Amino acid sequence: MKHLAIDLCRILANLLAEGNVVMPRSVRYVTDEQGERTAVILPIEEYEDLLEDLHVTHAADETQPEPRIPWTQVRAELISEGKLDAES
Repeated sequence: MKHLAIDLCRILANLLAEGNVVMPRSVRYVTDEQGERTAVILPIEEYEDLLEDLHVTHAADETQPEPRIPWTQVRAELISEGKLDAES
């Protein structure tokens, strides 16, 4: 779970830096003595939404594109196996 939290923080930081995400007013930051942001406090619903988005994104990244078979090849194989009428 620690790696997931770190990944989530990195993704969120990148999105914020790129200007792709506008944080709602309900998000608060914890800062150090120099005023540098060190942590984020956000409502649990938003946190869970971010976790879900991260999970979906991670799953999509892991999915390898499957090779595609042209319809003509599939049709020919089905016909040769007797599973499709040649006149269809």
